[in-house]
Amino acid sequence: MNKQILIVDDDPDIIDVIEGYLEAVPCHIHKAISGQSAIETLAKNSIDLLITDVIMPDMNGIMLCEYTHKHFPNIKILACSGGGNSGKLVASMALDEILDHGAHKAIMKPFSEEEFLRKVHALLGLK
Repeated sequence: MNKQILIVDDDPDIIDVIEGYLEAVPCHIHKAISGQSAIETLAKNSIDLLITDVIMPDMNGIMLCEYTHKHFPNIKILACSGGGNSGKLVASMALDEILDHGAHKAIMKPFSEEEFLRKVHALLGLK
C-alpha cells in the first residue's frame, strides 16, 4: 500500500526536488507551501510522513511539528533546513531544536538523494 507523504516548504523549487527524490518510493505526495495549508492537508488525509522545512514565514516548522506531534502522534516527521538567509549555523541550531519538539529525524539542506532516501526509508519502515 502506498504511503501518504506531505512535503511542506515555502520554496516550491525545494518541493519539486523532494518530489523527484520520492519517485523511487511507493507513495502519494501531498504538497503545502505554508504551515497553515499543511494543517489543512493533515486534517483531510491519512499522512504517514511529514517532511517539513524549519524556517518558514508565519508558522515555522517547529510550530508545525509541535502541532502535528500533539494532534497526529502517529505521523513520522523529517525536518529539513538550510538556514535561509542566516546560513548553516542557524540551520544546525534549528534542526537541533526541532528534534526536541517532535521531529523524528533531521537533515541539512542541501542534501543528497541517497542521504534523504535513507532517512525516508527508515521513517517509513521500508527496505
